[in-house]
Amino acid sequence: MAHAPPSEVSTAAATVSVGASPASLTNAGPSNAVYTVQGGTVTKIEHKRGATAVDAGVTAGSFVLGVGDILVITHGGAPTVYKFPL
Repeated sequence: MAHAPPSEVSTAAATVSVGASPASLTNAGPSNAVYTVQGGTVTKIEHKRGATAVDAGVTAGSFVLGVGDILVITHGGAPTVYKFPL
């Protein structure tokens, strides 16, 4: 059976579990990643780094998170979120 090269395995997209609102999704690494938020009933998305939180101004889309960055999603129904390591 053939195996995918490590570079392909490490960049595969993964579904991220979204908890109760407001849900905080932390990019624990090991590298920067793109988080894509779609569907659900989202009312606010914030990108947080340290003590600074910035309202994204949208309720869906793709966001580049550095290691340790947090995406805070306020919702009435959980969206689907995918993580794409960079």
